[in-house]
Amino acid sequence: MNERVSGCVAKLTTTPRSTVATLQQQNPVVLSCKTDKPGTILSWAFNVSTNIIFSGYTEKERYPVLMNREAGEFNISLSSLDASYAGRYTCLEPGTMKSASALLTILGMLRVFSNKKRMLVI
Repeated sequence: MNERVSGCVAKLTTTPRSTVATLQQQNPVVLSCKTDKPGTILSWAFNVSTNIIFSGYTEKERYPVLMNREAGEFNISLSSLDASYAGRYTCLEPGTMKSASALLTILGMLRVFSNKKRMLVI
């Protein structure tokens, strides 16, 4: 039986959560996804469901996946963030087509100076 088909009774037990990060952030952003059926391969897409960034067999270097196939965990770890990482990330269980999405928002840094030599950092 094909592994993708064997996931038909699987469900997502951990789903990605919307996250806010900054350009200067030192720690990577991790988006988590896990299935209750170990051995099932999950996929990840960015911004649209047809823009697959991880299919279980191939991944785009820009979006590294921390994979524990035996535990059913497929987590994206994003570091060295820039504005192009902002968007919707979708985890998909191919057997059932169940999915879960989260938004990643990337904030920059704004410095405002006044005549009173105060600095406001937003």
